[in-house]
Amino acid sequence: QAPRGEGRFFATPVSVYILMVGHAPLAVFFVAIQSGWQTFAISPDHVIKRSSSRMAPKKRPWNVTKLLEQDELLGQVPPASASVSQRTTTLPRVSDDKYDAKVIMGISKNDHGDNWILTTTTISNGFLVLGILVAFCVLLKTYPNVYKRTVVKSESLPEPPAGFYKKVLHYTGWLWNVHMLDADTAIRLAGVDAWMFIEYHKLIRRILLSIGPIIILVLCPLHLIYGMNTVQIDMLSRLGINNLREGSPILWAHVVFVWYVAVLVVAYVIDAQHSFLSIRYKYLETLPAPQCSTVMLENLPKAYRSDQKLEALFKKTFGDDAVEQVYVVRKGRKLSKMCSEMDGVLLSIKIAESEGNHEKAVELKESHKVQIARIEEERARINNAVADNNRFIFSAAGFATFKTRAIMRMAHREQWSEDKSEFVVSLAPHPHDVLYDNLALDPGEQATMRWFGRAWIVQIYLTWLPVIMTLTAFTSYHQVETYLPFIANYCAEYPALRTVLEGMLSSVFLKIFMGLLPTILMGIINEFYALKSATRCQLQIHHWYYIFNIIFVVLVTAIGRSVIVTLKYIVDNPKKLFELLAMSLPSSSHFYLNFMVVGWFGVALESLRMANLFKYQFFRVFLTPAEAKARSEPENPASYGMGARFARTTTNTAIALTFATCSPLMSILAFVYFYVAGMTYKYLLFFVERKKHDLGGEFWVQGLRQTLVGLTIYVLLMTGILLQRASHWIASVVAAGALIVIYVGWLHFENIQWRQRPLLKECESENLTPMVPLDGAVRYVQPDLAEEYYEEKEDEGFAKDVEEGIDEEAPEDDAPSPRHHASSKHSIKA
Repeated sequence: QAPRGEGRFFATPVSVYILMVGHAPLAVFFVAIQSGWQTFAISPDHVIKRSSSRMAPKKRPWNVTKLLEQDELLGQVPPASASVSQRTTTLPRVSDDKYDAKVIMGISKNDHGDNWILTTTTISNGFLVLGILVAFCVLLKTYPNVYKRTVVKSESLPEPPAGFYKKVLHYTGWLWNVHMLDADTAIRLAGVDAWMFIEYHKLIRRILLSIGPIIILVLCPLHLIYGMNTVQIDMLSRLGINNLREGSPILWAHVVFVWYVAVLVVAYVIDAQHSFLSIRYKYLETLPAPQCSTVMLENLPKAYRSDQKLEALFKKTFGDDAVEQVYVVRKGRKLSKMCSEMDGVLLSIKIAESEGNHEKAVELKESHKVQIARIEEERARINNAVADNNRFIFSAAGFATFKTRAIMRMAHREQWSEDKSEFVVSLAPHPHDVLYDNLALDPGEQATMRWFGRAWIVQIYLTWLPVIMTLTAFTSYHQVETYLPFIANYCAEYPALRTVLEGMLSSVFLKIFMGLLPTILMGIINEFYALKSATRCQLQIHHWYYIFNIIFVVLVTAIGRSVIVTLKYIVDNPKKLFELLAMSLPSSSHFYLNFMVVGWFGVALESLRMANLFKYQFFRVFLTPAEAKARSEPENPASYGMGARFARTTTNTAIALTFATCSPLMSILAFVYFYVAGMTYKYLLFFVERKKHDLGGEFWVQGLRQTLVGLTIYVLLMTGILLQRASHWIASVVAAGALIVIYVGWLHFENIQWRQRPLLKECESENLTPMVPLDGAVRYVQPDLAEEYYEEKEDEGFAKDVEEGIDEEAPEDDAPSPRHHASSKHSIKA
């Protein structure tokens, strides 16, 4: 219903494309985003008016410049004619604008009583964490199949001390295992990525211990002694930078601490990256065959799109004895879809048999036989086309496995074509982690899909606030009262109920959408980015989810009504960036203190694994404990995968650094968060959750880059504060000089070669480290086309799930069944 020319974006073509590829739910969500954008483009005020009357809204042109002139950037940046006192002590109209970003996201300004709120929040969340700890110990003994993956052998971890402590550890033994876990055992249990995730928590704790005590012991007394300490300033603000007068000489102490924090964090990050190299090189040295000597090939020229032609090329280049195997991916999306449907059919047969519904079981088995026949027919068609060397069956991607790692490195480093986009060579992912359907896509189709994916994500960023605003308006208490009159009667009788409903309804869609965001990002990335391995999806989630959190959690107070409006303002006035940060972030520092405290409870709650427990209880009704365990795993990969977890962790790092000197108490609260998170994730990753495919520390490297980004935000913020409040502009210039330290540290960080081992080390260990194969004859072959391979791996894969799903100390009634249920995703025979 938007007037012509207003609110037009690229939502419609993207929605149509999504519907074409069969993703109606995502398309519906995207249409909702488009509707929210158009509504916001007309006027935010009309959202309420539309819901209360059927009159058409008046046309109001959306003019960025006019908005900025009228609203003074939504009240966040006072006019230039305002005095320094006005610019440092007031933020006019922000708290009154119900369409402002921080109001929508629930971020409040500093106020009296915040010290009492922080105290109660800290105490309540502390007790909640202790309660979760007790509940976890009880659940661990009650449902060991849900809260234990494997029993670590006694020789792997030291035995607990005898006597009283051993009796206590009978109930809290998992704490002993977490405390005594070493790096080698941890990497064996969960991989390098999981261990480096825990190491990242240790790194941030070391940084906070290095900067926190000094900042608290120096700045807090200075703020209290030389601050204004007026009645208008609450007790909590008196410990922070907001208590200082204009031109206070204490601001020069902040200049010193800006350099101290910047130099210390950069030094810690670079030192941690150097320490990571030994773990990375050991990971590369011990990669099993065939992954350690295989390269992945993309965008192959048409002349080499067959096994024979590509193998002849490599033999001609490196010799006849250099090549182990060459495989060009076949175009078999139809076969892959047919095989994927087998998993649901096999589970339905199992459920029907457990319920005693033999007629349905027989019917499903007959349908299963028909599916097997169709699969065999499609497989035969593809194999015949390969035998006939049909060029339409081969894709532009493949794998080449060599006899030694040295030859693989030569093939990986060479430029095979004059066109850099052609014959792209990269290190191969794990054979079981390859997404062959994405590799089979044409290069042009992959590029088009990636552009659609980027458009999706940008659209979400730009329209996030309008969508939340629109849905919040339609779910307000007044709207519910209009459509459900009986609620008004209850609220009139019980006024407290109205207060509760207003608080819940005002943020219900915000909470829902914030919870669904990782799932939405994962759906977009999986569908449009054409990733070559499943683990790469988590890396993309780590990247995009972090950017979203930085914009809408850390910098949300500086956004105003729209990201576009704020970006337009900064582009037109680059110097105003410092002023914008200085006027918005310090005034909401108390919210972020409470945000960090609430994070204690949020991260501890993950240890209860409620979704996995419910799924296990459901499948336990008609499956054996081992099969129920296998069906209840893994956890939600979108919200609880490595990508989302690392993004939330680096976001909290950015918050801790940003407010390190503005609000010194942040260091204490952040340290507690990273300690609770480190203990929680350490047990979940190494003793509970299933081992994931490993990227060898790429999450760690990306996390360190994001840490430097958070440090940059801190320096920009402090530069803006000093520019506004210091007696002379030199203070801000000296503080901004810390950006040079970050830049030099960034260059040093990027110059550290971590992706591959140095050639000298590779040659020295070439004959010393044998290439140990994986479980059986693992090859880079599409599983749907390797019948003998999957018949062999089918029972082994599920047997491994059964072994990991049963605790050796479990009761006898939870003993594993001797039967193996073939439930592989692409299984052909049950």
